[in-house]
Amino acid sequence: MIRRFTFAVVLAAALSGCGTPGPLLYDGPVAQMGFSGQVVWAGTGRPVAGALVLIGETEFAAETNDRGSFTFNAVPLGAYTLVVSAPEARGATEPLILAEGLTPDVHIVLAPFDDEGGTATDPEAELEALRQEVKRLRAALLQANRRLVQGSEEIVLFERFFLGDDGSGVCVLHNPEVLTFDARGAGSPPDVLRATAEALLEVENRRLGYRVLVALEAFSLRRVRRDDSYSMTAEAVFSFAPLTPDDAREAERWRRNRAEAYRGSLRHFLTALAAGRTDAEGFAVVSRTEVSDSQIYGSSHRFADDIFVDPATYVSSTGQPSTYWLTFAETIKVLYEDRNVIDRARVFSGIQPGPQASWLALSGQSVAFTAHGHLLAPDGLNISGYWGVQQVCTLLPRSYNGE
Repeated sequence: MIRRFTFAVVLAAALSGCGTPGPLLYDGPVAQMGFSGQVVWAGTGRPVAGALVLIGETEFAAETNDRGSFTFNAVPLGAYTLVVSAPEARGATEPLILAEGLTPDVHIVLAPFDDEGGTATDPEAELEALRQEVKRLRAALLQANRRLVQGSEEIVLFERFFLGDDGSGVCVLHNPEVLTFDARGAGSPPDVLRATAEALLEVENRRLGYRVLVALEAFSLRRVRRDDSYSMTAEAVFSFAPLTPDDAREAERWRRNRAEAYRGSLRHFLTALAAGRTDAEGFAVVSRTEVSDSQIYGSSHRFADDIFVDPATYVSSTGQPSTYWLTFAETIKVLYEDRNVIDRARVFSGIQPGPQASWLALSGQSVAFTAHGHLLAPDGLNISGYWGVQQVCTLLPRSYNGE
């Protein structure tokens, strides 16, 4: 999926380092399936060998063979986005649905770079010498761009907001040269900052212990002058690979940080919702705010009172194992009172100071989700507030299970 930032059951509780129960995780059976596909060049249909194929939000990765073919085994059913990358080509993304009785037909077309920076129709027809020259020129341009963006105001803002880097160096972008920035506004920092990437971003997240590859579709950061906060929107697909800890202490630190990243997340909420444990897990749901008039010391005042509801009334079975419908008529607010977000609220517009608050609205009548806390149609839910501002260094793969 492309994330848009402006989202009888067996239960397992991961234990924290101090021995207290961790946030609820579903540990039941997962329906899986395998599938194959092929990557070819635009225009000729010839196979692309050595292309990297990633399944977004997971740790699944494969490389195409000489026939351009790839295979994945035992992938949990659900909605995903495939990301394909090759050294001589523009990256491509492709939606993927894995469901019972549905055999996916995955055929991905890559458009290669030519020496003008555009698209060629038949890379195999080009002379090898010309192709090598294109590689050399592109490498030189990327190196020049690296010197240009390294340490610039644009890259500092991008790393702070999109990555979530706090300056400690635990979340590092290794290839900033693939980014192109467009800054608008006379001030410093700029009023608007946009970014695109011509290749996968390579991020080392030593806060959570993952190497993250990011297919960045779009990024926009706008400064709200009235309070000097920022509004961030991004479209991106993320793929994960675990890092190797230096020692047992780092492994334990990663485990604690991952549990903290999961705690209070949308996945944590949906998992608790499926199990009927939202209250026990620290969540409260508000269906609307009622404004009333009151007389206090002879003066008229208007008060806003949250109307709390039992979210279990929003959940019904789809008829499939461990899969549910989420249905509600209007925007709801989800509070997670175990986390105060006053610091984040100073930075991001749309996040209220105080207890963590997020707003959910359905795109249609309902949206399906699993007991594992995954949406089966991610675009079916519009998300704003705290959950609407996700940063790379706080993201977990779908396979996270408390470790």
